[in-house]
Amino acid sequence: MNKTLLTSCIVALVLGSPAVAAEPKASFESMATEHCQKTLAIPACTQVKPPGPFIKRCVEDAVLTGSYEFVEAAKKDYLRACQKMKDSKGTSAPKPTSPKS
Repeated sequence: MNKTLLTSCIVALVLGSPAVAAEPKASFESMATEHCQKTLAIPACTQVKPPGPFIKRCVEDAVLTGSYEFVEAAKKDYLRACQKMKDSKGTSAPKPTSPKS
């Protein structure tokens, strides 16, 4: 263990603050996965464009930021991609909705 890290850990123990950024808890990642899957569960799009990559990015953003700040952006990106696929097939995709307050 290097001297700086050791010193940082000692200071953290004495002052009660984290020495280094903590890894996100697995439970938050599970909650983020569930939240992103529910948000991106749009049957009209799922039939045209699988949501897997959008869910993955949504979860990664949530875990990185520790919040669901970018979930709506992932949903809009998914709806745009879905619309693009549907446009190429001559059908229409669902419109993005505003988050409910």
